[in-house]
Amino acid sequence: MDELALELKMNRLEIRRINAFRLGSKTATGQILKESMGLREAIEACAAAFDWTGVTGRAGYGDPERSRRRGVGMALGFYRTSIGTGFDGCGANVYVHEDGSVLLYTGITELGQGSFTVLPQICAEELGVEVEDIRLVAPDTDLCRNRGPRSEVDRPP
Repeated sequence: MDELALELKMNRLEIRRINAFRLGSKTATGQILKESMGLREAIEACAAAFDWTGVTGRAGYGDPERSRRRGVGMALGFYRTSIGTGFDGCGANVYVHEDGSVLLYTGITELGQGSFTVLPQICAEELGVEVEDIRLVAPDTDLCRNRGPRSEVDRPP
């Protein structure tokens, strides 16, 4: 963002303000944000807390005459465990072996939401076996349906 702002001869904070998600924004996956994320407010609070204008000016960012500069920045991110369209899909294949052990294949990825913990627990509860008997196989879309957006054809009516 800083390099883009410099190229466009824009203020580094202003380019973040302009591009920040807000109520009604549409994400890259097509989700319309229906609740405020407070992102613009967070940008303003952070800029005020560390005196963005004064610090960035003293840092010498974008000044080709200065040989020494101090790093100053602001990073923003958006994280979802779902694509948020209401049509997220995921598949699971379950194989129960004669010895009672179970292989659980799933297309969902683990992004910190606890999928790799809770899916074997759900599987064990539904099959009436111990969770230790469940072996979760790492996501492989060759073996199980991918998690994520489905095509219009796959969507329920």
